[in-house]
Amino acid sequence: MSMAVTTQRKSTQGFSNRSELTGKARVMNSSKSNALSVLDCTLRDGGYYTNWTFSDALVADYLTTMSALPVKAVELGYAGKGPEFGRFARLTNSDICRFRPNSQIMLAVMLDAKDFFVPDEDLDDCLLQALGPKTKDGIDAVRVAANFGQVHRCIKLIEKLRVQGYRVFLNLMKIDLATPSEIAQCLKAVEALSDIEAVYIADSLGSMCTDRVKDLCKLFSNCQIPALGFHAHDNCGIAIANSISARAAGATWLDSTVSGMGRGAGNARTEQLIQAISEQECSLAAQDLLQRLIVRYFNPLQRQHGWGDNLFYQVGAGKGLHPTYVQEVLNDHSLSDTQALFWIRTIPDNRPTFSRDILEEARKCAFYAERLVTPEIVQVAQ
Repeated sequence: MSMAVTTQRKSTQGFSNRSELTGKARVMNSSKSNALSVLDCTLRDGGYYTNWTFSDALVADYLTTMSALPVKAVELGYAGKGPEFGRFARLTNSDICRFRPNSQIMLAVMLDAKDFFVPDEDLDDCLLQALGPKTKDGIDAVRVAANFGQVHRCIKLIEKLRVQGYRVFLNLMKIDLATPSEIAQCLKAVEALSDIEAVYIADSLGSMCTDRVKDLCKLFSNCQIPALGFHAHDNCGIAIANSISARAAGATWLDSTVSGMGRGAGNARTEQLIQAISEQECSLAAQDLLQRLIVRYFNPLQRQHGWGDNLFYQVGAGKGLHPTYVQEVLNDHSLSDTQALFWIRTIPDNRPTFSRDILEEARKCAFYAERLVTPEIVQVAQ
């Protein structure tokens, strides 16, 4: 099923060139490499469905498979989350040492930046508690996830991580919501960062169209950063198309997950991305490993948890909703499809941060007015 989602986007159109955003023209840094790197983040993004719990057998087979594919790095989960989450939300250097395969693949974890907005004098202790002591065979890289307006608050965190020997990436979340002036401020902030591997544009709400991806990637790829990445979500069924658009506009790092497993509708599928855009040969043996991995582990997980693009995620993306709203609605298996659709439609527009209070208030309003829902409404939506 497909549906054209019409939304109002805070476009970068109206700027004839990059200089109108930054106040001066810039050219792409000639030292940047244009080679493509794929980062698979299945266990981190897919952990939203399993509470970051995966079997040892799955992890071992997954890492063997990733090492055989044209994949530069894998993100194994989060670091620094609380005990209510599974072990792949609380990864440390010692954990990574145990998982490390016999290959050169880069092993990464993600830090949620807001968990480390602490006084400067406390930051070293917070990082030590989250990551453990740095070890040679431990964590290679850390991806710092922050809202696009919080870059300036990440400077100390990034500096500390670099001093400790980690390669650091910065993921800019929810940037599709940014106005042109906010984008200009963000560009200025990321250009001030030192010694960073790449800056990622994250389609956190799965709401970007290919033109929006292209416009944003052109802006960021032409500024003074070492490399640009793109993290797609598949709410509208165009994660692969958006990844291709990002690559054409200058992105050299692209994220994907096996079977698209990830928060909400999921992500660009690794098995599709490496076929559609990989610039390195993928052997038949490696393809066989990936296919066997999907059939053995990820097809059953998808049947159990039900990620993937559908009408509900498309409606949520069009309304500017955080994907957890839709995911929570779909987790209520007592609902008919019509009831689920009406509940999602009742959630107020432009809610990029999840709130259970807002979700429950929308439920009350939706079910109070349920008599207004008819099959014709669903037909119109489709």
